[in-house]
Amino acid sequence: MRTFQMLRPNPEQTLFGHIPVRLITSIIGVFVAAISMIFVLGIERQKYFLAFLFLLTILGITVIATYQSYHTVRSALESVKSLARNILESIPTGVITINSAGKITSINPSAEKILRLGNKVLGNLITELVSESTSLGEMLNKASEGGSLFHDQKVIYQRNGESLVLWVTLSELRNEGKREGLILLVKDISEINRLEQKIQRSEKLSAISTLSAAVAHEIRNPLSAMDLNLGLLEEEITSVQGDALSIRRYLDVLHIEIKRLKGILDSFARFSNPNQLALEELKLEPIFQHLVTLIRAEALEKGIDIETEISVNVSPILIDENQMTQVFLNIMINAIQAMPSGGKLTIQAEEQRLSGKQWVNIRFIDTGIGIDRKTINKIFEPFFSSRPGGTGLGLAISHRIIEDHGGFIFVESAEGKGTTFTVQLPTNRYPESKKI
Repeated sequence: MRTFQMLRPNPEQTLFGHIPVRLITSIIGVFVAAISMIFVLGIERQKYFLAFLFLLTILGITVIATYQSYHTVRSALESVKSLARNILESIPTGVITINSAGKITSINPSAEKILRLGNKVLGNLITELVSESTSLGEMLNKASEGGSLFHDQKVIYQRNGESLVLWVTLSELRNEGKREGLILLVKDISEINRLEQKIQRSEKLSAISTLSAAVAHEIRNPLSAMDLNLGLLEEEITSVQGDALSIRRYLDVLHIEIKRLKGILDSFARFSNPNQLALEELKLEPIFQHLVTLIRAEALEKGIDIETEISVNVSPILIDENQMTQVFLNIMINAIQAMPSGGKLTIQAEEQRLSGKQWVNIRFIDTGIGIDRKTINKIFEPFFSSRPGGTGLGLAISHRIIEDHGGFIFVESAEGKGTTFTVQLPTNRYPESKKI
């Protein structure tokens, strides 16, 4: 059975072995004080024995009390050390301490088992035991050469022909504010990693299955209508008394359904293969002036008032104008459709600093019918629509575009009171995956 191993410092050798130095000092001090008092006070010879006996009694009590205290403290210290040793021997996380010279000073059983370093590792250089050819060995070498420490890293570790996925952290080991070495934590997360990959594959398959079913459902309806109208058209054409008006009506239906199919496939293509971002630093105010002008006539017709509250002090943001305009327009049209009896759409923009980053929050606040709790959790799912005739891809595509910009979209709603969509975009950085 593996146990916790630790390099122990050589104990200080004393003349009296295990007897504490403080106790020895106390005994000598009491003797010296007693003899000094006898001579200083000039105590008579016959009373020496009684005085000496009295002092000897005091000394005995002092020795017993001191030793008892020493024994209690030592027992408590041993208990604490035993508890710490048991914890280090029991935890599944490997713990290795390394001194300033890079040598291993302690290692627990989990670290031995995970890294397979063998039983005689104390006093050896960690960089010699963990091969530099492994990711962990390379990271330890860089750290030992003055490089940065690492935290919460996932690395592949190969040893004895087996490949493991490890979570590793290397941090400073400090004592009273001074760096005494390093502490390496390792944990075998191979099984967790396999389960995560399995879940991801299952989620992908589930998403593909859902998407396939949704596409099949959306395409089946117009195809059925086309099939029906083609049959009727065939009957009219082959009929001796074919009605030109009926033929025209059937052809119109075919054109509409074909156009609908094309729209579904175009939206699906945009969702599955988004265009590369063409980022520009742009002010929001001109964009919304254009969009409000574009939909004002439709809004006035439905009794909807549109108000913009965009401060001129809002910083420019890096966006793809065409794609982000599509997002804003989609949200604004949805807001208008959510207010069939009229209402008000307010568009606000303000800057906010969160987690050390500067963001612009753009809020679309309508006073429409609101969204119920069951529906609100699905509105960003592809092909989900609560509106008859909707493709269910508008908000899904918007969500995708906002994520590509490194931003977020949030929605709050109360039935009968209205809905607020908030688009949060970074002000001054290119998304990491979309640098151009």
